[in-house]
Amino acid sequence: MIKKKNKFFTFIFSLLPGAGEMYMGFMKMGISLMCCFFLTLILADMGVSDFMVLIAVIVWFYSFFHVHNLAGLPDEMFFEVKDEYLLPFADKEEEKMMITGKYRKVAAVVLIVIGISGLLKSFFYVAVRYFPQEVRMIMNDFIFYYLPRVVFSIAVIVLGIYMIRGKKKQLEDESIQSQ
Repeated sequence: MIKKKNKFFTFIFSLLPGAGEMYMGFMKMGISLMCCFFLTLILADMGVSDFMVLIAVIVWFYSFFHVHNLAGLPDEMFFEVKDEYLLPFADKEEEKMMITGKYRKVAAVVLIVIGISGLLKSFFYVAVRYFPQEVRMIMNDFIFYYLPRVVFSIAVIVLGIYMIRGKKKQLEDESIQSQ
């Protein structure tokens, strides 16, 4: 049930991304923000990229101000706000299949990278006991510092190229349809 709540508790819950939205009844928004925040923190902790900490901070600020903007809306506008996920999810079955097909590969790659990162860290902690200090230092520098950054940077570049190509194709399709 979506309704305005106590301002003190709204402030307290707004300190945890997503909790303020959930307190006010916007469960989909709240769960999306909370998952996004904690996922970025987990990825940062796993050493995927220090950039993930910046993303987590941005999500925190967005969530904090989003809750207070919602709480400050006039009643008429507040009750018109729809509870939606951050990522687009479709209502129709065929749209759901199209969206899950798009994100399925991305999710699979992200899960594989997270799994490999966890395995490498586990291997490193075992290797600490058996390898000489020099080998451990090389492994630590290469595997846990440089490799994740290189992989993340390449992924960002590929995503950017994919987005540019998709937008270019969309513009070409629109120009063909308008003719």
